[in-house]
Amino acid sequence: MRSAADGRSFASQESKGAEEGERPIRHDTGAQKKAVAGFLKKWAPFLILALLLTSAFLIRVYYLYQHTEYTTDSYYFMTLARSLRSGAGYSVRGVSHIKYLPGFPLLIWLFSYLFRDIVRAASYLAIIGATLSVLFTYLLGKELLGRTAGILGAVILAFQPTFLKWTCLPMSEGIFTLFFVAGLYLLLIGCKRASVSKRMIGAFLGGLSLLTRWEGVLFFPLMILILALYWRKARFKKWEAIPMLVLYCVPLGIFLIRNQAATGRLTSYLDETKGRESLSLSVLAGRFGNYAWKSLTDKVVTILFYLGALVALIKKRKAFVILFGWFLLFALFHCYWYYVYERFMVPAIPAMALLVGFLFYRGALLVERMYRGRGRLGEYLGKAVERLPARSRRGIRVAFRLMGHLLIAALFVFTVIHGTVRANAVVRENYLAFSDDHGGRAVPLAADWLEKRVRPGETVAADMGPYFTFEYGGEVLYVR
Repeated sequence: MRSAADGRSFASQESKGAEEGERPIRHDTGAQKKAVAGFLKKWAPFLILALLLTSAFLIRVYYLYQHTEYTTDSYYFMTLARSLRSGAGYSVRGVSHIKYLPGFPLLIWLFSYLFRDIVRAASYLAIIGATLSVLFTYLLGKELLGRTAGILGAVILAFQPTFLKWTCLPMSEGIFTLFFVAGLYLLLIGCKRASVSKRMIGAFLGGLSLLTRWEGVLFFPLMILILALYWRKARFKKWEAIPMLVLYCVPLGIFLIRNQAATGRLTSYLDETKGRESLSLSVLAGRFGNYAWKSLTDKVVTILFYLGALVALIKKRKAFVILFGWFLLFALFHCYWYYVYERFMVPAIPAMALLVGFLFYRGALLVERMYRGRGRLGEYLGKAVERLPARSRRGIRVAFRLMGHLLIAALFVFTVIHGTVRANAVVRENYLAFSDDHGGRAVPLAADWLEKRVRPGETVAADMGPYFTFEYGGEVLYVR
């Protein structure tokens, strides 16, 4: 038999065991916080980028369906694509075409089998090209300026008014910018990582940009510039020059040879500048002022771009030379042309956006340096804080840090919202102006009405430009 003492001992042990069993299990909160921080550090940029690309795509789809009519160029691109699909070759009304470059029409033709419609293919190619341009702008910015500056620059680009305005309808700017930026990115990483294959692909994408728009000639000096800046890292071999040049020149070269064989001329653009005003210094200065300031739709972004360029000149000189040189090449190149159009600067906006993103990134970095007492401004802040009571010093530093970051974040949000609001205004102005030109949706209705009342393929006269020609099944003579 157990004694009373044994019973008390057993009860005591049971009670102790119960207390220990009820004691809550302690979790390592420090390890959990580190795991969450590590997850966010690794995946947050990808999540932000995915959200940004989705937003960039959807806002362009929304504005696409606000249009009832597109530009003259749009209908030429789609007419050429339709001719290719019908087996009539690269022609308009049966005549070999040598004005508009074939890069965009060729893609419309190929993707029309996927989208099952010429107009839909042209529209979504422009939007997809613009969306992927945002992605490659981030990647290029990451290599030149760092990941944070790259993301900030991509956000600016996605909603910049001029870029948004001309990439939400079937125009070649979206695809051209994609080829141009992707080519520069692959060329850059090909040099930084000594990859011959990436350099070759970059040169070929530059050639595709030249096949899409004449501004593709500006890829060549930037290609030379990047090779010169990263010559040591690139380990460039002499034999690479010829295949890179071939990959860059052949796409356009094939088209020019075809033009010469078909019509005896390389391009009809050679005749467009004849009889125009002479290129005096005042004319050139006026055009440059338009491209460098007046025709850039969002003045907030323009001002921040020049400030960002100044900061990059001090802190990231290679990036400054590439990005500001990119912008300057486009501004100077178009001074030669006989009319000024904001659309010509669309492919230079990724360079502007990245320098704006870099400005915000350096601003946040400056706040951090001041908080930690680094640099001259940090020393001044430290001396000012030292005069305060000891209890308040840390609180003042933390408050300064918080207010500094909030101010920069507020300015960034304002820049994006201002750009989006401005974009809404200019896009609306654009699609209403297009509609006013010929009547918007009234044009296909008129073409359909006429087709039902004349003989098939009957020649008619109209003053509605290529829009009516695209919709009408027969021959159209222009009245104006």
